[in-house]
Formats: sequence, C-alpha cells, structure tokens
Amino acid sequence: MSVQVDNSAPCAARGDDRAGQVSGAVVRYVVAPDGRDRIDFIGGACESTLGVSPAALRDGPAPLWAQVVPEDLAAMRDSIRDSARDLTRWLHRWRVIAPDGRRKWLEGQGQPVRLPDGGTRWDSLILDVTEFETLRNERARTAAELRALRARLDRIGRARMLGTLAAALPHEIRQPLAALTNYLRSAAQLLADAGPEAAPVRELVARAEEQAGRAAGIVARIEALFTNGATTAAPTDLNALLDEAIDTALAGTDPSLVVIRDFATGLAPLSLDRLQIRQVMVNLLRNAREALAGQAAPRLVIRTEAIPGGARLSVEDNGPGVPEALRAHLFEPFVTGREDGIGIGLTISAAIVAANGGRIALEPVPTGGARFVVELPSAALPADFVPDC
Repeated sequence: MSVQVDNSAPCAARGDDRAGQVSGAVVRYVVAPDGRDRIDFIGGACESTLGVSPAALRDGPAPLWAQVVPEDLAAMRDSIRDSARDLTRWLHRWRVIAPDGRRKWLEGQGQPVRLPDGGTRWDSLILDVTEFETLRNERARTAAELRALRARLDRIGRARMLGTLAAALPHEIRQPLAALTNYLRSAAQLLADAGPEAAPVRELVARAEEQAGRAAGIVARIEALFTNGATTAAPTDLNALLDEAIDTALAGTDPSLVVIRDFATGLAPLSLDRLQIRQVMVNLLRNAREALAGQAAPRLVIRTEAIPGGARLSVEDNGPGVPEALRAHLFEPFVTGREDGIGIGLTISAAIVAANGGRIALEPVPTGGARFVVELPSAALPADFVPDC
C-alpha cells in the first residue's frame, strides 16, 4: 500500500482561544467493511504532530495505535466506531507517548463518509493540543486550590465564631445549672424529714445533684480551655476513667450492641485533666454509637494499651466508616458526615487532647468501620500517690 504525502503546505490551525499556531496533520483514514484500517493520505506536519514518518505508515496505522496511552485506547477506538456507525462528526482528544518518551495530547476531528464498498472514510485534522491541555489542567488545579483556600478561610472564620461561642456558652449554661443545683438541694432538704418510703427519691435527688455538679465542672474546664488554654492535670487511672465514660455514653444503648472492653493491666497513671478527657471519651463513644445505629451485628471495641511515655486508648466500631473526602479535615470546625451534625465535637476533642499534651487521630480499619485513637502522657508520681480516679 502506498500512502500519499503532501508536504507542500504545512498544516497549522489557529484556535479561538489558543495563542500562536498549533501544529497539525491532515489524515485520510479508512476503515474497510471487514474492520481493517489504513491511511490513504497524509498532509501537513505529520512527523512533528504524530511522531511517525509517512513511510512508517505504509503497512497500516499500527504505529499510531501503539503510541496511544493504554488507558485512552478503548475510548479512542469507541469514538471511531460510533462515528462510523452513525456517520456523526468525529471529535476526540487522547494522549500519546511520543518516540522520545514525551507525553502529548492530540485532538482529532473529521466528518465520516460512507464508501461504495460499505467502508468509512474520514478526512481528518489532527492537532497537537498539548500546550492548551497543560494550561487547562493548570487552570483547573488553580481553581481547585482557590476553592480549597476559600473553604479553609470559611472554616477559620467559623472557628473564630466557635471560639466566641465557646466563651459565651459557659456563662449561659452556668446559670441554669446553678438553679438546678439549688432546686435539688431544696428538694433534698424537704425530703430529709420524710419517712423510709422516700429513701429511693432521696437517693435519686442526691445522684442528680452530683451529676449537675459534674456538668458544672465540665463547663468550667471547657471555658478555661478556650479562654486561656488552662488544664488541671493530675495523675489519673485511665481504665477507671474510661469505665466511667462508657457507663455515661452507652447508657440505654440497644442491647444488640456488643461492647468489648479490652483494657491493659498495670497501666501507669496518666497526667491529664480528668473532666476534660472524660468528655472526649464520651464524645468518641457517642459518635461510635450513632455510627452503629441500624447496623447489623453492631460491635464496639474499646481498648487501652501502654505506649512509650504514656498510654493509648482506642474506640473502634464496625459501622460504615468515615468517608474518604472527610478524613483529611475531620478535626476541623464544622466538618461532619452526619446530616444532623454541626461538626464541632471532634474539633473540641482535638483541642482538649492537645491541651493535655496528647494527640488524637483516625486510623484505618482494614475490615471496615472507624477507629479513633487518643495517646496521652504518663504522670510523674510521688511515692505515696493514690490515683484520682
């Protein structure tokens, strides 16, 4: 087979939004009824555009197909097949690997014509659009970076609002808590002279007053954390504190939930603010409980273990896990995967853990689900130390 070559006029085209000239080649491409293809004519900048000489195409266009990036090959063939079937204009963009190893973008366009023997012919223009595609990709990356920056600035702005909110909320919460405590104390006084039949009520009132005091302590610690970063660190038994948090966070949980407590024995006491870290534990446990809602065979594994310089606790569930898109920003303000969430629980938890000299992270779970881990430092203890919890 001979390939007609016309080098009399270099083929160049000026695009509407392209600066300068784009090198191109004119190619007459034919697909016979039996599916075999050939090139009958080449004109213009064949070698600079396609990376092959006309002589290399005398036995067919296989050298051109060989240059197509493998992942683009199927779409390339499909575009030609669809154009031949419907006689619709062929327009396709694909990548090639030139003989010198460079990757290039090519764009081809042409109108198909049905031949008398049932074959199809395209008189096509193939352009080297590498520069244009590079600029387009750079613009897309820049636009994505700007969107990410805007989102980050938005989160920073909302984080400042969160700081203001965190400073204002304790004051608003402290007043009703104080009133609640006063009511409970008054109720306890009224019940003091009641008979034995009031003993259960007295016990419930005493427990309610204890929990109100605990809530007031948490509010005070959170306020101190967000105003001046203060923590009240004391040597604490991690396992005992975690037991307490589990009882609070999982109270009234669906009985089908399997809770496994895998606690290490002989853990050294940790230096931490007991109320603050307890609140982090409660938050993680409640998040896990919510993630397991409606899950078949829900399971929660709560583990502690010793690490160099401290201890590590983990809360692992077999729920749906954290979406990939959220993982990198999970501890930032107002990032949440729940429709009814506001995205501040993990942000506050991360701030508390950091203020206590530790770290919090999400770890992958090969079998699915989510695992949150918290690492905390050991305490320097006096010889007569008795754990706070």
